[in-house]
Amino acid sequence: AAGLEKRAAAITCTGAAAAAAAVAGTAWAGGGAIPVAWAALIVSGALLAFATFYLAHVARAAPHRLFAPVLRPFAAASLMLVLVRLGQPHTGSTFADLMIEVVAGAAAYVFASWLLWAAAGRPAGAEAEAMKFAGRVRMPLRWRRRSAAGQP
Repeated sequence: AAGLEKRAAAITCTGAAAAAAAVAGTAWAGGGAIPVAWAALIVSGALLAFATFYLAHVARAAPHRLFAPVLRPFAAASLMLVLVRLGQPHTGSTFADLMIEVVAGAAAYVFASWLLWAAAGRPAGAEAEAMKFAGRVRMPLRWRRRSAAGQP
């Protein structure tokens, strides 16, 4: 948060309280799961926009510099949603359908996140840290496979 951790934390707490109030109010008014989800989404979107512009103003930074790292995960999640909705399985088992959608969604999100990050020029950030972590995890696995095969 560019040295603005206390302000960012206050905004986050305020957003959490607003989301809780919106969700509770929607549920109390008789809203089902979909209206409750929409209420939470609207509050989250408003909070994201407000926080980005506020922190950019206080930090004297261009808002697009703060939006870019946030928009990539949202774009990846949107793409994941579209792909999962388009490819909904119909196995006859709700549990099996859910598991297929979870695996497909996770794979779509990871691939879309990587693709958007690579298209942005592989900037420092959450995606770069995730790639470093994946590299650290993958290396020991390669070593184990080679050891099991009798290779150094």
